[in-house]
Amino acid sequence: MRKMLLGVMILSLVLVAQDLPQGEDGNAFSFFGGMGADFMNDTLWFSLSLQPELSLGPVGVGLDIPFRYSPQVGFRTADWDSPSDIMATIRYLRLGKKYSPFYFRIGVLDHVTLAYGFLMDNYTNTIDENTRKSGVLIESDMKKFGAQVLYSNLGKPEVFGLRAFVRPIWFVTPIPIIRNFEIGGTYVKDFHPDADIAMASFDAGLPLRLADLFSLTFYYDYGKALNYGSGTALGVRTDIRLPSNLVQVSAKFEKRRITNQFIPSYFDPFYEAQRAWKDSVLASYNGNFDGYYGELYATALGKLKLGGTYTYFMDIPYSGRIHLVLDATQVIKDWPLLVMWDRDGIESSKDIVFLGKDEHTVFTFVISHRLFWKVYGTGTIQQKFAYNEATDTYDPLRKYGFMVGVKL
Repeated sequence: MRKMLLGVMILSLVLVAQDLPQGEDGNAFSFFGGMGADFMNDTLWFSLSLQPELSLGPVGVGLDIPFRYSPQVGFRTADWDSPSDIMATIRYLRLGKKYSPFYFRIGVLDHVTLAYGFLMDNYTNTIDENTRKSGVLIESDMKKFGAQVLYSNLGKPEVFGLRAFVRPIWFVTPIPIIRNFEIGGTYVKDFHPDADIAMASFDAGLPLRLADLFSLTFYYDYGKALNYGSGTALGVRTDIRLPSNLVQVSAKFEKRRITNQFIPSYFDPFYEAQRAWKDSVLASYNGNFDGYYGELYATALGKLKLGGTYTYFMDIPYSGRIHLVLDATQVIKDWPLLVMWDRDGIESSKDIVFLGKDEHTVFTFVISHRLFWKVYGTGTIQQKFAYNEATDTYDPLRKYGFMVGVKL
């Protein structure tokens, strides 16, 4: 199971790396097109990718049109042999922008979080480009109340999520400090036949904007896996922004209490690949566990991003997990760079080995270079390690990729 998880992590991180330099709310028109080659599972694939994006005020559209050919297999017809594949070429259609009073998106859903993330945190409906999906996300914030609605796959019944919230003090008093007190409820269910899970939660939070440069949010979450166990989280989130966008810091810390058969942030970035067995892992959890979750991210001049997350349960040996990311894709125009590092199986500080050569470490490195005009070459290296019983050592497993593309 651990090897499967690490493999999913590599794939997920590659997709995250591809998405970071592109933004749906950026220029009025952008285009990325490229040709490249990847060697995976003893098969060489040549690819042509066309990814135009058009933004006209509140309306935006992004396409993802793949063509792949292998000398051993031929053209990959699996990318075009069903209506869902055709629909999946529309990466997204949107109306509105994030954090506006109304936002609607259909297509690939990236990094969706409901409420404070206790049930769904950074969920992505498509982590495998071979099985792309089109989902729907609707978000509305009308100050006094609002909602989030998610459906992961228009092609068949899968993940459905709903979060509704109300700010009751808005109805009775204009006092600015406490009027944003918020209470909400969340329900998430996976209708896929391989899954048997539904979750519900109640949350309450009080955001405090102490100044234009500093905000603080205190919150509480109670979550219940229906027919299973429950858990609680008491947390605080803070955002600091210095003048002229010099430095922006975002931090979050939670104290978690978990009872039998509950996993916080169950619908996470890797859920789509884990659904077939994740409910059995949930059912196997016995006992009560106290744990902590923390994240810290910093951005300099709105461009250089550095941060990570850490999770640990005190009563579960080797449950610690760290994710670190360095995003310098916006720092040097001609040399966009992204580095990510993940390590699990952590029990104490001695297990935090940056260059650890074992199955607990995943490393991803993506770098581009502007060759001329707006033509970029992009190289990707992913590495993990697999245990070799014959030699009693860990062998490196590397994947290399290279693409030449145009960014307008």
